[in-house]
Amino acid sequence: MYLRGRTGDDCKAGFGGVFKCGSIWVCPVCSAKVARERIGELDRLLTWNTSLGGSAGMVTFTASHYKGQKLKTLLKAMQNAWSRMTTGRAGQHWRNLQDLL
Repeated sequence: MYLRGRTGDDCKAGFGGVFKCGSIWVCPVCSAKVARERIGELDRLLTWNTSLGGSAGMVTFTASHYKGQKLKTLLKAMQNAWSRMTTGRAGQHWRNLQDLL
């Protein structure tokens, strides 16, 4: 590992010769690099989609859970919530929102 840098108008510093693990979840260095790559992928996809007259939206779903909770239990609860949100009388609001968007 070594310190590298540039001077002048494009002044930057960083480390070279660093091991790269590629983990977006654990490594702050690799996480930033992977995130930049994914941002580029999303940008190209959204630009392409918009050029075809498309649009995009984003929604995030969260659920309360606790350390040690089985993923199978949480997944089943999320699937049930999704089903209740998108079907039947309650699902009409979801369908209206889809039509609006």
